[in-house]
Amino acid sequence: MSAGSFDLTIEQYTTFTLDLTITEGEGDNVTPMDLTPYTPRLQVRESATAREILLACNPENGRILVDQPTSGVIQITLTAEETSHLSWSEGVYDLLLVGPDTHRLLEGSVTVRPGVTR
Repeated sequence: MSAGSFDLTIEQYTTFTLDLTITEGEGDNVTPMDLTPYTPRLQVRESATAREILLACNPENGRILVDQPTSGVIQITLTAEETSHLSWSEGVYDLLLVGPDTHRLLEGSVTVRPGVTR
């Protein structure tokens, strides 16, 4: 499975939500992927080789929700309070499923659109 490319834009002071349905198979045999044995993890860094993590999303910090693992649905959410504290403007990310084998699902750039009114 090759990673898809998808760029993200996060607006400060608003709730950011991204719903993804992960599937497997081809043609008429596409079905939701069973996410039961996997833990989704997303990290944003200034560059792919940067040591500092600008943003981490995972089930442990509540920023990734897998409500019904057999549905293949992952929801990534940052609250308006969380986006208000983002002090960086650009980075890169990838989203992994970590488990018996690791799948790199998505990759791309992240842009934070800063708020103006203070």
